[in-house]
Amino acid sequence: QELTVRDLWTSALWVWSLIVLVVIVIVNIVLAMVFDNYGEVRMRVTQNDTLLSTGVRVASLLRHHSNWISNTDLLIALSELEPAEKPNMARMRQLCPRICADQLNYLFESAKSKVATKTVRTNKNAVTDSIASILLGIQDMRTGIDELLRSNQQKTWATSQASDSYAEGTANLPGLERSSTDLTGEMRAQWINQSGETDESIPDEAVSLEEPPMKAPNWVQQGLLKHLLKQEELMGQANLELGHVKELLRDRGIVDAPGFLDPKPEDPRWPRYINGDDRFPGVPDEKVALELNGSRAQ
Repeated sequence: QELTVRDLWTSALWVWSLIVLVVIVIVNIVLAMVFDNYGEVRMRVTQNDTLLSTGVRVASLLRHHSNWISNTDLLIALSELEPAEKPNMARMRQLCPRICADQLNYLFESAKSKVATKTVRTNKNAVTDSIASILLGIQDMRTGIDELLRSNQQKTWATSQASDSYAEGTANLPGLERSSTDLTGEMRAQWINQSGETDESIPDEAVSLEEPPMKAPNWVQQGLLKHLLKQEELMGQANLELGHVKELLRDRGIVDAPGFLDPKPEDPRWPRYINGDDRFPGVPDEKVALELNGSRAQ
């Protein structure tokens, strides 16, 4: 108070400077927090998160209020899934029998949109990486096809060399050791037309194809092996699903029930036989059954 009484302007300058400084700092901190959260929220917003879509979803929630599953119940139901199991609509209906179709469609559509949005916005190079991977795969496939065609042409050339004799008066191909059987002029022209090579550029590997190659060709490594690994993964997934179905049957007491027999496929060589059926007129039932059992044993 004494400073204010003595020098009013100095006191006012200090007080207002402190207030402005504090306000600027606080405002900067608040704005930084707001924009940081806004950027994170904006990164996760999908095309379905509009005002109209939100209103439609709220109206659907009110209409199916009695059958709408809460988030807590959904998390509890999803915790019952196996680690490698992928949820689908049929599985979700088993876990939540009371779930309505609108909520089920909303869950899967929302999950699909969020995954796509997160992949595109978080990883800026996701699209370019995918395109590059596709182009590299196409290039490897073309290389494998070219090698396969070249190998087929070499086999055709070697087979023709071994089966046909060399015509009298036709010169040998330079740079290759010839046997008693050789290419005729017509066969040589056919080889040149197929491969696009001259006589001098015909490879030595085309002469001898008895030994297997030391290294697998590119189309085997890049194409066939990847396909087999993919099929192995699919078979493993199918095995897991079959095991899950078997566990469900065991839980319901169907597999271990007394008198339960595993269904066996019928013999395709014989029509389905039922006692009392007149498909075999004039033949006793015991004889038909004996013939069926004998054919299956063979």
